[in-house]
Amino acid sequence: MLPLYPDSLFVKDGALVSTGISPLWYGLALTASALILTFLYAAPPAHRSRRHVLVAGIASAAALCLLPTADQARGPATTAKECDPPPLWEQERPEPPPKLTAEQQFVCALRKEGTGLARFAATTPDQVVLAYGRRLCDLHTRNDPHEPARWKIDRRALTYPLAGICPSAAAVVNAERAKQDREIAEMRAEAQRMCDATPRHHPRIKPATAIRIKEPQMTDYGVLETYEGEEEGPNLEPGNGLVSSGPGTLAVITSPDFDLCVTVETYPRRPPVETKGWDTVVEVGYHSPSGEIVLSDGLSGTELPDLSLNGRAGHYRIRVHYAWFPWNGEDQGGQRLLIMAYPAPGDKEVVYRKRTATDRPAPAKPSGAAH
Repeated sequence: MLPLYPDSLFVKDGALVSTGISPLWYGLALTASALILTFLYAAPPAHRSRRHVLVAGIASAAALCLLPTADQARGPATTAKECDPPPLWEQERPEPPPKLTAEQQFVCALRKEGTGLARFAATTPDQVVLAYGRRLCDLHTRNDPHEPARWKIDRRALTYPLAGICPSAAAVVNAERAKQDREIAEMRAEAQRMCDATPRHHPRIKPATAIRIKEPQMTDYGVLETYEGEEEGPNLEPGNGLVSSGPGTLAVITSPDFDLCVTVETYPRRPPVETKGWDTVVEVGYHSPSGEIVLSDGLSGTELPDLSLNGRAGHYRIRVHYAWFPWNGEDQGGQRLLIMAYPAPGDKEVVYRKRTATDRPAPAKPSGAAH
């Protein structure tokens, strides 16, 4: 069956070259002209007057010139504001962003760079953009290796842009996402098994609170921090490679590339020092103005339990223990982190055990990440 629109009518070398007039309208216009002429000349008089010839000429011109113009109806166009609404805080009268249909989302995507498909102007009617998308959907669905080559378009490049309006592309995208979800779920399950296998800490004296966080924790840049000041604190890069503190500021630096298996403990008095089984053990002083010491990573959403003693404000000593935990081979594994806190004066940094060259991996030290 012949296609309604030839491949070369709207697209050439993968780019839109003309929105043109549909061949269907040309056919209808010529048919209407033939019918009008047939009606006018069905029973011609013996002698045709100039009036008949003039009427026939005007009718033919109207059919040929005016009827095809109907195909140029612009139709609605999703506006740039609808595609990319300004943030609420930039609006005089904040309004929630409009809910776009899958077709409108496709139209908006093709008005931006980066899709690898033809780019349309913001004033292009939605129907023109969708006609182009449906033609590409036909190519994707048929999966004919010769057609994309003729259009100079990779079928794989069509998949994600077309997923909202093309069932065959949506099926591929959904299958890939389901595969990714399964892989992520398996990775999280493996990390959970690893943290479950890490040695449990047995306190030497009774803590006020002791929490072994069950789920593996992650950081985006390797920084767990708390800041209780009214203004942004100074940039702190720990010389010991693990923990640093300042006025109302505490930061623990780890590697962002591996899971964290974390235990936090708060004591009413100084606990005994423990170094066995740890790569690095460092203690620093920290003054808590609010009595809430919550280490967190805002980007990943990781948040540890409060280290304060029943919400007590004042000075604390924070002792951080770090160790690499091999799992499924030396190059794979996770990080063990034990954080102790107890009320006590003093800001002196004490390194009870320092990382050696054979300890791995070294915690990340992202510049400017810790405040």
